[in-house]
Amino acid sequence: MGNFMFLTHRRAYRQVGLQVKALMEGWGGMTPVQILENCLGAVIGCPAMWIKSFDIPLQSIQYKIVKRYLEVDDKEVLRPGYHRLWISPNNIRQWIALFGYLWEQLESQLLVKSSHPHNTVRTVISTPPDRFSTQYITLLVSVLRSLRPIVKYLFSFPVWEFQHALAAADTRPISEPLTPRRCRIGRASAFSQDQELSLYGFECIVPVVEDLREGSASRVLQCFLGVTKWYDLAYSLSKQAQGPLCDKTIQLNKFCCDVDPYECKDEEVAAVLEAIFSKQPDRQAVVELQNIARSASVHAEAALIGCAYHELMSNFLVSGSQTPVGVSHRCCNLCLWLKEGFLCESNKLGLPLSENHAGFLPWIPPVGLPGSLLRMLRQKLIETIRRRSSGDSVFDWKLEDITYHPSVLEHMSQH
Repeated sequence: MGNFMFLTHRRAYRQVGLQVKALMEGWGGMTPVQILENCLGAVIGCPAMWIKSFDIPLQSIQYKIVKRYLEVDDKEVLRPGYHRLWISPNNIRQWIALFGYLWEQLESQLLVKSSHPHNTVRTVISTPPDRFSTQYITLLVSVLRSLRPIVKYLFSFPVWEFQHALAAADTRPISEPLTPRRCRIGRASAFSQDQELSLYGFECIVPVVEDLREGSASRVLQCFLGVTKWYDLAYSLSKQAQGPLCDKTIQLNKFCCDVDPYECKDEEVAAVLEAIFSKQPDRQAVVELQNIARSASVHAEAALIGCAYHELMSNFLVSGSQTPVGVSHRCCNLCLWLKEGFLCESNKLGLPLSENHAGFLPWIPPVGLPGSLLRMLRQKLIETIRRRSSGDSVFDWKLEDITYHPSVLEHMSQH
């Protein structure tokens, strides 16, 4: 599973780098961690700053990174792989130092400075990271992913000075003038003109800020989520593929051919419609299907069936084959279910994915496909829709150890 994680992060380095760049440049040259550090006095002095504990899943190497900055009681282990971490006024500086270190290391691995001496803007690295850097980036992202509940707690903290500083540093353009409105901070509310605000029993004054932007804290959390979402997707997929692919060799078969724009005669379209509906179609139905066919995209299930009937694939992929068939991320759950039910019914390999397209893409039946098979496909599709729900999700928050190269561990001990 570790190699799968590393491969995914190596391929996604540009997206992760862009998220890091956005969080670094979107706050007036400061990171949200630095803004929180500048407001530390107000945060510590707020009565709402209570002692809070979090049960966090940490691998052994992740735990070592956290322990370098925080005092952790090794005896507070409720279940294997989980550690109880505390936030209090006494250790919030250590938490800020930890997040500052993680972010600084991600910047150094994914961003480079401009060669022009007067240009301070950083850009994402142009080539994929090497093996060592990939493992190091994956480790840093995995720590941020495990600590997401703590990130959410810290950057959503209801301290007016901190939230005001985030809004003031937010470089997004103001879409409309500020108007008097009712605003809500934490558990208390007040009008946006100068009025007293009771926040957990703490009295303060809420001034009118001309450039206040709502949602700045939410934007910070979204940036952190954007950096860690690749780890979530890679981990979810690797967990699903781990069983069927265990002790097996992956064979990649790719067949390509030039395809001319699809044209079909009236009688061909009428024959397809007649085979599906068992009656003679009218002229309007024939014309509509012709127009769809000219601009249609071949959907995944049609492509798979086409491969099954292709002369190069006839011996490789047949109905009931034991060979798992992969489809692209542009496919939808219905295609995956149809593939599972029709091509891999005995294998039962299903990979429900969350990133599917918003609608149904039209598909063209492969040339020569008999009407009886089309009706069978239609029935299979109806059965899978009734049997499965598009709300399915496969996610396991329990982490398993990933084997990192010794040089990564050595590098961690030097920083």
